[in-house]
Amino acid sequence: MLTPSLQDIKAEITALPHKELVQLCLQLAKFSKNNKELLGFLLFGSENLAGFIAEVNAVVSAQFDALPSSLYLAKKGIRKISQQLNKYQRYAKNPQVEVETLLNFCQRMKELPFKFSRYPALQNLYESQLQKIEKNVAVLHPELNYDYARILADLRPG
Repeated sequence: MLTPSLQDIKAEITALPHKELVQLCLQLAKFSKNNKELLGFLLFGSENLAGFIAEVNAVVSAQFDALPSSLYLAKKGIRKISQQLNKYQRYAKNPQVEVETLLNFCQRMKELPFKFSRYPALQNLYESQLQKIEKNVAVLHPELNYDYARILADLRPG
């Protein structure tokens, strides 16, 4: 089956009656959990970004609290948290959301009971998250830029 272009899909959607469009959206939401989460964010969470950030940070904190004591399983859990965080950031498409959620992630990583700097995979993950923060801080308003730069300096090792 050939996948139509986005332009073709847009043209077809604009031609559909309201009732059919609602049915298509519901069918899309039922198809996959990611579609349902994205649709939920767009309908209910996109206006209140502060609430969305707080909710994501609470989820991340709960997942860090639930990490197992086994280092192997903890590494897998941290990667899973990172992947989920990336998904939430794609939903919001806002640099401030990305900065605040990544700052929370990095602060939680620093609170881990073991030194992640001894493990290259975790150290590389941590460094890549810090680089993402730096890239997004540069785009923000100068006042926010200064505040986030101070927090970022505290997260830098050494």
